[in-house]
Amino acid sequence: MGNRILTTAPGKALLFSTPSGENWNSVYVAHDPLLDLTTDWTLALWARQDDNSGEWTGVWGRYVSCPNYEFESGGAGDENNYFWPWDAPDWQFACGASPPLGEWHHLAVTYDGVTFRKYVDGVETFTRGDLPASLPAATWDYLYIGQEQTNDRFFVGAMDDVVIFNETLNKTQIDAIRAGDFSAWLAAVPEASKPRPRDGSTDVSIFAILTWTAGIGATEHTVYGPSTDEAAVTNGTAASTTVTEASYDPPGNLALNTKYFWRVDENNGSGEGTVWSFTTSPFDVLEPFDYASDTSLQSAWQGSPSGTLHSLDEGWMAMPYAATAQTYERTFAEPPDLSSAAYLYLDRRQNEANAVLVPDVTISLLDGSDTVLVSDTLTEPEVEEVATWRISLLNIGQDLSTVKKIRVEVPGSNATGQFDIDAIGISTPWCVEPPQGDIDGDCDVDFSDFALMIEAMFECGVFPADFGCPDVFGGP
Repeated sequence: MGNRILTTAPGKALLFSTPSGENWNSVYVAHDPLLDLTTDWTLALWARQDDNSGEWTGVWGRYVSCPNYEFESGGAGDENNYFWPWDAPDWQFACGASPPLGEWHHLAVTYDGVTFRKYVDGVETFTRGDLPASLPAATWDYLYIGQEQTNDRFFVGAMDDVVIFNETLNKTQIDAIRAGDFSAWLAAVPEASKPRPRDGSTDVSIFAILTWTAGIGATEHTVYGPSTDEAAVTNGTAASTTVTEASYDPPGNLALNTKYFWRVDENNGSGEGTVWSFTTSPFDVLEPFDYASDTSLQSAWQGSPSGTLHSLDEGWMAMPYAATAQTYERTFAEPPDLSSAAYLYLDRRQNEANAVLVPDVTISLLDGSDTVLVSDTLTEPEVEEVATWRISLLNIGQDLSTVKKIRVEVPGSNATGQFDIDAIGISTPWCVEPPQGDIDGDCDVDFSDFALMIEAMFECGVFPADFGCPDVFGGP
């Protein structure tokens, strides 16, 4: 979907400010949720900048400005374009040279959740791939065109066809709007379209919420799936749910490293929707520790003694050592299903001057009845070292489909310093190099490997087992 927020008559443009200071023009656009950009978006416009030398007449000339996003040109001696939203420090950066003064050029910037791109006259001139997954949310009243949203600095020059999309346009689409062709976005589409996650995408979170652009006139949407059975989704026998918004949060969570299929049928007579697919990530985070304050951390992680946990700036939870034992629990509002996970993992580090006195640390998963499903104790943690603590969930004989709590325990100690935890998550089997005898690829040598070996011996007469037995391992 695109919002063309400034368009003049054919062959004309809007003159904002002039080098002589005779005009001080800008356009205010009242806030609308459609203008809130997050993960997938495009800003595009035609612009002719006439001056960049005066303090208020062109320095950091703003094309588009609001707290959530801002695209601008640099001043004299700094002929760069900048993406510089005031309320998003992680998103403030130069993005390549700005076009020469006095010339008309088409500019577009896009983001797809991974890569930021800038196009000048349809040519990609800048990319950056180390940005956060989405723009931060911001509260604002107006989108400013031709003026900075926090000061009276104006754009000196003219603009036309300023357009904002909540999707990532590719080069072909940018060339179309550069030529003034917006027909692909103005045409009414009866079917559900533009799925998120994107069709065919990978590394999708197991907690993903499915969204799409509703078909024209649709007031109800029947969602089939997500299901691992493509045929069931295609023929309409998969489990379905009817919703009134173009969004669906699957109950529970999805399985790790699994391909899912889904479709949306609209109630506007458009017929069956397209079958889309995505594949979940082989790992996901249950607790990122992205708390804004100690208070919010202590509200989520409750236990005793109270008031001792600290939220560190870089996203760690700090547990200062104390003479009394410490026990803290994080309760999930909706119990996650961890049955597809092979490991529980977390980043941990030790900050301790007296290594002899460092106590053991225990982490446990519990169900709704406070029954311990799995528990592991880290003895003699290393000092001043960041490492991953990996806990096997394989063959433990417990139902991990309704994990309700995570518990962390530290016994009383005279040690000083603290134990820090970050990014508690789950993963499918992973190892740097599978151990010898690991036939099923789960990074462990266990009974399942022995079973495959025996099966291969009986089915194909292969001993020891290898992958030349298609009846067991698949293949030709």
